[in-house]
Amino acid sequence: MHTLALSETLAAKGQPISKRCAVLEVCNAKVASRILERDLTLSLALPCRVAVFETAGGTRLGTIAPTTLLSEFEVNPEVGATAAEVEHTLRQILADAA
Repeated sequence: MHTLALSETLAAKGQPISKRCAVLEVCNAKVASRILERDLTLSLALPCRVAVFETAGGTRLGTIAPTTLLSEFEVNPEVGATAAEVEHTLRQILADAA
């Protein structure tokens, strides 16, 4: 997993934002490899990302559903099913963290 500290990166470039924001790149290497073996174009939708950001009400987590990202591509049913499984796992992780 990699973390992109957006608020820190922007501040270092002289463009600070008022609240903290980071993006976590979360990827199951085995699943990503299986998908990319079928179609490298799908690398445009990888890795899955989870945003962590501050709001007036506290810290929030969010992601774009893998099935939503892949809806822009022509994918075979196996890849679509894999995306649905990954999405289910991501939703569980976000629910557990809430």
